[in-house]
Amino acid sequence: MRALPVGGDQDKALKALEAIKVYPLANPKQRLKSVDTTSFDMDRTSLKWEDNIQFGEKLRRVARWRQDL
Repeated sequence: MRALPVGGDQDKALKALEAIKVYPLANPKQRLKSVDTTSFDMDRTSLKWEDNIQFGEKLRRVARWRQDL
């Protein structure tokens, strides 16, 4: 998930993300914590791949990375 900092209000965008509650199917009583990637050096643009087969490839990579945390 991502939140866009409308008007440059990054704190408000982060609070909006933290308000989203996500629970794993295997343990629905355990809420997953959000990870702030603001300071990570990475290309966050998805336009290059979100409308083609690369979307599935990227999604699979993210899912595998998340399992390793």
